[in-house]
Order: sequence, then structure tokens, then C-alpha cells
Amino acid sequence: MPAFNEEQTIARVVIAASKHVDTVVVIDDGSSDYTSLIAEKVGAYVIRHDQNRGKGVSLRDGFGWAKREKYDILVTLDADGQHDPEDIPKLLQPIVDGNADIVIGSRVTRPPSMPMTRRMGQKLVDSLAGVKSAGSVVDSQSGFRAYSRKAIEAIEFTEPGMGAELEILLRGASESLAIVEVPVVMHYGIGGTSKQNPIIQFSDVVSTLFRDIVGRRPLRFLGIPGLLLVAYGVYGWLRILATYNLTLEFATGHALVYTIILLTGIFLTTSAIVLFVIRITIQEMRGR
Repeated sequence: MPAFNEEQTIARVVIAASKHVDTVVVIDDGSSDYTSLIAEKVGAYVIRHDQNRGKGVSLRDGFGWAKREKYDILVTLDADGQHDPEDIPKLLQPIVDGNADIVIGSRVTRPPSMPMTRRMGQKLVDSLAGVKSAGSVVDSQSGFRAYSRKAIEAIEFTEPGMGAELEILLRGASESLAIVEVPVVMHYGIGGTSKQNPIIQFSDVVSTLFRDIVGRRPLRFLGIPGLLLVAYGVYGWLRILATYNLTLEFATGHALVYTIILLTGIFLTTSAIVLFVIRITIQEMRGR
């Protein structure tokens, strides 16, 4: 349970979650209030950061703790009260039944005050992420999840910020882990507003998604645009040289533009090749 300045809600969430799990672990991400003290008083095991390091780092600490302690299932939820701990059994059941490695608490409600642009942004990210369950795109940004022992062992992620939850899901999909959604109702507004600027939060998620897309298909997303730019840059220079041949006038401005286009194309193409080689090498190492 990542937490940052959640003294108003942490006790209730910990107590409610304790009814359904063996151990509640709170990762206090540099809170300046009494979050850690209250969590410990109501029975949680607390891992405390001396400064705010980001939700991704907190989640990574939680995964590491569950791995070291050899827990069979890890449940992640927010400490602000928007996730209802009473829904935890819903998330546990598919894993207990052997039907899932990752269970996502899919949000069946959205906050009434959420701007339409943000709603559309979340749906866009879900669609671009392309992670599916039973043929439908999953709620890729819901942090209310359960992970099997297999998932705990297999998933490694590096994103320190809000994009971590998306990265975890993408890593799970790449490992061919079974992903299932169960509907849950979110209680918005209980713990106040989000601790992070929504623009920064959205940019974290989008940058994570972009890195994953490019990393998976570098030749398509970098190589092809790079080759097109190289071709256009060469074409532009040929036109400049042809004009110079006829008029002895050198178009310095055009030459500068086409040079930038050509160099950009070369950079993208080279990057695509390097990323492709790295990806193949990693795959071969994992296959050994």
C-alpha cells in the first residue's frame, strides 16, 4: 500500500484490508504527517522512505518485500480510501482458482468531477497499451490489483513515477501472464485530491507507454520514419545541387533544413538498429 501524507484515511484502510490478508505493508513515501505512526499503531508493517521517491519506487519495494518473504499473492491498493478493501476477495479468487496471474480491479465508476479530457486521455492510454482480458482492453491505470507468486517473480519494472502501474501490466503481458479483470467501485474524493499534478501524472503514463511501444517495435516506430527522413533529406540535397549546377547559387537556408532532416533520419535509423539488437540480445539471454 503506497502512501504519501494519508493520515486521514490510512487507519481505516489498513484495518479494513487486514480482514482479508495475512499482512498489510504500508510504504510511506516520505510523508510529513503521521501516516507511518498511525499505520504502525493499527498493525501494519511500515517501510519508510526518508523523502518522496515516487509511486513506482514504493511499488517496487512492495514487490521486493513480497518476493523476499515468499508470499503467494500480493494485493496493491491506494491508501487514500478510493479502493474498497472489501473488494479484495474478488481480486484474490481468480488467482486462488488458478485462472489468473494478474487480477485488475476494473473501475465501473469514474469521478463525476473528472474533466472529459482526462476521461478521454485514460481511454486513449488503455487503447494504446492494448493489454486485453477476454477480448476487451483492460483498465490499464487501475492500481487496485492482485498478483500471483508467478507474477511477483516474473515482473521487473523500473519506472519510478505514476507510469509504473502501466509498465507492470505491460511486463506482465510480455511474460504471457494470465490477466483477468473484476469489476470494483471506486470511492472518489474520500482522501482529498490527488497528491500529484494530473498533467505530470498523465505525462508519466504516456512516456512509459511510448518507451514500451518503441522498445517492442523499434524498426517500425523509429526505423521506418528514420529511413523516410533520410530519403527526403537526400532528395532535398540532390535538388540543391541540381539548382547550383544550373544557377551557381547555393541555397544555404534550404541546405540547413535538409541537413537537419537528414541527420535526424540517420539518428532515428541508427537508434532503431541499436534498440533492435539490444532487444534480440535480451530475448536470447532470457531463453538460455
